[in-house]
Amino acid sequence: MLTGIAVLAGCTEEPVERQPNIILIQADDLGWNDLGVHGNRLIETPNLDSLAGESVRFSQFYVTPVCATTRASLLTGRHFLRTGVSHVHGGKDFLHLDETTIADVMKNAGYVTGMWGKWHSGKTDGYFPWERGFDEAFMARLYDYYDNEGSYNGVPLQTEGWITGVLTDMAIDFMKDHREVPFFAYLPYLTCHAPLRAPRHYVEKYLGRGLSENLATLYGMVEHMDHHIGRLLDSLDVMGLAEHTVILFLSDNGPAILNGQLTDEDRQTRYVNSLRGH
Repeated sequence: MLTGIAVLAGCTEEPVERQPNIILIQADDLGWNDLGVHGNRLIETPNLDSLAGESVRFSQFYVTPVCATTRASLLTGRHFLRTGVSHVHGGKDFLHLDETTIADVMKNAGYVTGMWGKWHSGKTDGYFPWERGFDEAFMARLYDYYDNEGSYNGVPLQTEGWITGVLTDMAIDFMKDHREVPFFAYLPYLTCHAPLRAPRHYVEKYLGRGLSENLATLYGMVEHMDHHIGRLLDSLDVMGLAEHTVILFLSDNGPAILNGQLTDEDRQTRYVNSLRGH
């Protein structure tokens, strides 16, 4: 009898632990100063502040000065100049076709992959996100915050309402559809790149705190994004996926200087700590 038990025990395999889901959230032109957790007492970013409070925070973490170069390094793990990307316009933002993207790597590891938002790594045949390792991708039009017309896996798609909420809805639907398998979700928001535009009730809130129209709008954009990130995090709890999901949040570069939109007084208000560059 004891021998039989020993044989059965020896033949029993330990269950294979499922790989964690990974969500990579990227803001656009968000400055270090633009979060409550970094000392800004005017803006309200409760969901990102809470996430930071329970996360590993990288205090010596650097990105490149503009959108496309950081995205090239993020997607490939390589210095942006090696990938063919050197700036944001004039064809200088096309990621070489022989580069391996993080989505390629994740697919090879058994993940289902999705992306919704700002791509900025090439916009012609062969360079689109659905051709660079993403099973599902919505490439939004830049920088259209309301009723955006983008492309979903190569098919034109007209969205309705604020794009920040639409992108979040797409990500949540993707996670619901693939909750039984490991997924990689890349959510590069358009916020808070110019032109400055936000739901009016957010703007009114910050106008009531004595801010200018433009700075109130910028802060409204950030809080609006924070609200939808909160929805995303709540959805993980509802689906029972929170404990099996790694979440990363970063900006693509520092804050745009916004000449002609923010005054020196606005910048003085915005720069709440020693990081005063752009």
